[in-house]
Amino acid sequence: MNHSVNFLGRLLRRAHLIASRRYRRYLSEFGFTPGEARLLISVIEAPGVSPSVLSASSDTDPPTVTGTIERLIARGYLRREADPRDRRRLLLYATPAGEALLPRIQAARRASEQELEALLGTGEADQLRAILTRMLEADARASAAVRDPVSDPGAPAS
Repeated sequence: MNHSVNFLGRLLRRAHLIASRRYRRYLSEFGFTPGEARLLISVIEAPGVSPSVLSASSDTDPPTVTGTIERLIARGYLRREADPRDRRRLLLYATPAGEALLPRIQAARRASEQELEALLGTGEADQLRAILTRMLEADARASAAVRDPVSDPGAPAS
């Protein structure tokens, strides 16, 4: 493999596409996308979450979260209510129909994970999971150590 094909970022992107394609295939059986499934699960796990917190916790940009929320509300899987402490703020809750989808989403996730593990073998899949987890943790530590001048205008320029 030449260097441009073996570039770590490109390998991660291609691996993501492989995983996403498999997960999407299972979710499509009931008309969901991976992004919709991720947001619905997040709301089920944290009832009363605000769209801005949902965006930050799901690593999804606010406009995408807004569109996904609107689709899930229109399809009857989410509902929004005004925050009783601040009527300007909206909170999200899963509807009974949304909660009823959780086992199907979890089954789709398990099935796609099993396919990915079959590609590598269980041992290598566990190693990859551990390596990627360490990468995410290291990035979180590095990000916490560096003040971002865009989000923190008082931070010194580097």
